[in-house]
Amino acid sequence: WYLRSDIIWCLSGGTVLYARTQKGDMPMTVKDVARLDPATVQLWNGEKWTQLLGTNKSARRGDELEIVLRSGERISCTPTHRFPTTAGLVDAADLKVGDILTSCRLPEPETPRDCAIDVDAAWFAGLYIAEGSRSGDTIQLSGHAKEAERWERVQGIAAKFGGSATMSEDGNNQAIRVYGKVLNAIIDELVTGRTSHDKGFASVVWRYSDRFITAMVDGYLSGDGHADGNRWRLGFCRNYNLERDLRTACARLGYTLTLGLASVEYDGKQVPTFRGELRKERSGHHSERDRNEIIELRKARCREVYDLGVTDEPHLFALASGVLT
Repeated sequence: WYLRSDIIWCLSGGTVLYARTQKGDMPMTVKDVARLDPATVQLWNGEKWTQLLGTNKSARRGDELEIVLRSGERISCTPTHRFPTTAGLVDAADLKVGDILTSCRLPEPETPRDCAIDVDAAWFAGLYIAEGSRSGDTIQLSGHAKEAERWERVQGIAAKFGGSATMSEDGNNQAIRVYGKVLNAIIDELVTGRTSHDKGFASVVWRYSDRFITAMVDGYLSGDGHADGNRWRLGFCRNYNLERDLRTACARLGYTLTLGLASVEYDGKQVPTFRGELRKERSGHHSERDRNEIIELRKARCREVYDLGVTDEPHLFALASGVLT
């Protein structure tokens, strides 16, 4: 640590890593990782879990960079922080537009938590994140009147878990109401947040198998996604929790996700949103660009940065999106 003190490799405190702690595997911000005993934290390095040695917090100096990838991901760091690229290991200060960062697929837990809360429950929780709200013990799901298949599946899931469901239509709008203690408990267990601005995957979700997470993503896509050939077009309000969770889920499942900052006009005002697409398989087209390609380098606005040390050469660890650093 003393020898490295003149060359600080730092990430912003809001950067999300994929960490293994005493509570299991999950995405965590750098600042949250820094609050834990390093001996209880491991980070994924693309091949195995590597032990965290420690963290060191520093105030921002004003020369920090924000790297924007074609996927829409934004990474803030100091100029001396290093990234493996297709051209080798490069300091952030020497990165150029067009450089491609390397990434990996995130691993399943060694012992997945899969239990009686099965893929139907996961699908239902994903749909709730996209289209759901609650009033007391009533779970409300909004949709389009033509979505008969969704209504049939919700009915079946409600009955399976000892609940019930009703549906009404108003023009093109479909309103589903679901009742049941177990169904409410499923939402409590698998979903965090209450509104479209903060709902996301509960931390316990990452302890389940890839099959379970696939079902949860499918449920979400059935609400917020629009199928277009072999891709799903996405658009939702500026919910950073959901952005983080979708990036992590796609890194677990090997999907390709692009999510950019956007805005739409609503009631005479510009409302901040995310827009993009999810592909379960790459298109394979010769003109397809790598989602880890750098499209912009700009000044970062992070408040503090953290140095992280890990045991194994070459000191790599993965962000929750799978990007290696």
